Amino acid sequence: YWGTEEIGRYVVDGVEYTLMVGIRNNVPSILGSASFKQVFAVRSSFQTCGSVNVTEHFKNWEKLGVKMGYIYDCKLLCEVGGGTGSIEYTCASMSWKGQKITLGKLRNGEGGDEDITDVATTYSDTKEFDIVPNPASTAIYIQSDGEIENVVIFNAIGDAVAESGESKIDVSTLPTGIYFVKATIDGETAVKKLVVTR
Repeated sequence: YWGTEEIGRYVVDGVEYTLMVGIRNNVPSILGSASFKQVFAVRSSFQTCGSVNVTEHFKNWEKLGVKMGYIYDCKLLCEVGGGTGSIEYTCASMSWKGQKITLGKLRNGEGGDEDITDVATTYSDTKEFDIVPNPASTAIYIQSDGEIENVVIFNAIGDAVAESGESKIDVSTLPTGIYFVKATIDGETAVKKLVVTR
């Protein structure tokens, strides 16, 4: 935790964590070379299995005065000090405003990739619509019996990357990946998964 300072301590699920915060100056980031805040929640004891509720951590960080803006990277780190070891994630899930992403076959940090095996939306599908084609590479069409009022496409971290009041949406400039399409139809909102390929 080089270059950080201790902000305070808190307890989540019966375990004490130390909150460490530092500033990374002029280093590579999602925005190019930039300065940004780096936050560490250091667990006081080891954990052999279980779950981590990141939301509860964020709530405690805010109580200690560390407010989060947009998050582009969230990692669980396994450190073994001067020894050796490994970590295996057999399943992980993340949700944002009712949309749930489930990842499986996650590998350790030794160069393995994450295989996305299932993406499910738990958002209430009150108004049905279809995305055609899906997967898509150039454009998608929203098909519904109702009146399409607005369509927004979100990337996996929740940023809106495209929006339209029409049934056709250009996706040719979007990178390959998984997106979520939120459509407002006859005043009701539903969300579906979109896969963009090349």
